[in-house]
Amino acid sequence: MKWLSSLRQAATVYLRGPRPSDEEMNRRLGEFLTAMGRVENDMFRLGNLLHEGGVDDAFDEYAKLTFGPKINWLKALFGPFEFPRAYTPSGIRKAVCSVSL
Repeated sequence: MKWLSSLRQAATVYLRGPRPSDEEMNRRLGEFLTAMGRVENDMFRLGNLLHEGGVDDAFDEYAKLTFGPKINWLKALFGPFEFPRAYTPSGIRKAVCSVSL
């Protein structure tokens, strides 16, 4: 059955392509984490503007949450505010699709 595992391994490499090097994987992970950090930083700064308490209170609430609940935290702060239709995802998509080049 050794030939079967070799065949599976060869098929996996063929279908998925060569495995990236450790350096490449570390670079990609670093880019992902950097981007996530920027998103979370922007979310916190925006939430801090709407938070009733000071920055310390906002940070204490925010730091305890994982990414999904952080989105809900931000949505809860925006609760009473409504964005114009043009700033919703469907409004932005409509505006982008209507641009002629």
